[in-house]
Amino acid sequence: MKKFVSGLLVASYLALSVCALQPAQAASATGSATAEIVSPICLMGVNGGVLKFGQIVPGTGGTICVAPDNSRHNSNGVQVVSTSSFAAAQFQVNGAANAAISIAIPQTLTINNGVNSMLVDGLTSMPYGTGMLDANGRCNIFVGGTLHVRPNQALGVYSGNFTITVAYN
Repeated sequence: MKKFVSGLLVASYLALSVCALQPAQAASATGSATAEIVSPICLMGVNGGVLKFGQIVPGTGGTICVAPDNSRHNSNGVQVVSTSSFAAAQFQVNGAANAAISIAIPQTLTINNGVNSMLVDGLTSMPYGTGMLDANGRCNIFVGGTLHVRPNQALGVYSGNFTITVAYN
């Protein structure tokens, strides 16, 4: 038995030595490439995408905040006409199902009535920064902000534009 094991060890050594002396053989594998074409993002304002602060009595000045959840708060000497309509701006995104998106909104904007103006700042959105399209490839974005009203602000209708940008993440 001892001779058999010794012979087996010698044969194994010789086989390994012969394999080591053989030239290296080439090996290959097959890879693949894939691509999926998806719908481009479509963004549209619902009801014009208008951020509405409502009717305001300026008084001694102050702020009106319309939040993305459609709540409204006023501060200092500004009064809102309680029956006036207000709303966060609403946008609908359409694109690829279950896709992640990024949302960019400006920090400020100015609304004007001729030579008179008011600042809107604190713009925020819901969702904010990033979001997800649902299984149907849709998502609603709501934008709110804070309007700064000066004491004895000139009467009239004020308006201005802002740009919201949405992209696939």
